[in-house]
Amino acid sequence: MFFVSDSEEFKKSKIRDYLNGEPMIAILLAAANWEWSVGRCILFFGNRPNLELRYSLAHCYGLDRYKSLWKEELCDNDASIPRLPILIKQWNDFALAFEFRHRLIHGRGTCTRNMATKPIEMMIEATSDLYEFARLRGTNLNSRLVVRRKNKQV
Repeated sequence: MFFVSDSEEFKKSKIRDYLNGEPMIAILLAAANWEWSVGRCILFFGNRPNLELRYSLAHCYGLDRYKSLWKEELCDNDASIPRLPILIKQWNDFALAFEFRHRLIHGRGTCTRNMATKPIEMMIEATSDLYEFARLRGTNLNSRLVVRRKNKQV
């Protein structure tokens, strides 16, 4: 996997390196990188305390749940934030790529380098869309999170 301090470009490069010899691993890495990145966006731009957001993210899987959490935590609190299917420029192709990852992780298929190339590129592009969203809001997803805590009642 990757470290928080690993740059976006480094992650892309490593994923593409795996494509040459281990295309299934590359797909899983690309998907995990997207999930980490969307989680970072939610943690950075959400309003609830980090602990609550981390709990929500721990129970979040599948694109529908990510879309729902994104909407509830970000869009509903800031009208300038687009919904996830709008932010991710090639959402339909990305969704197909993510479904491909789902089939692989659950042992319902295999893939060659040729089969994996487009899904990997779609996941890399979707991750880049998240990084760009954060950059436009003055945030580096690889930087330290601001800690938000629940207010203590007196």
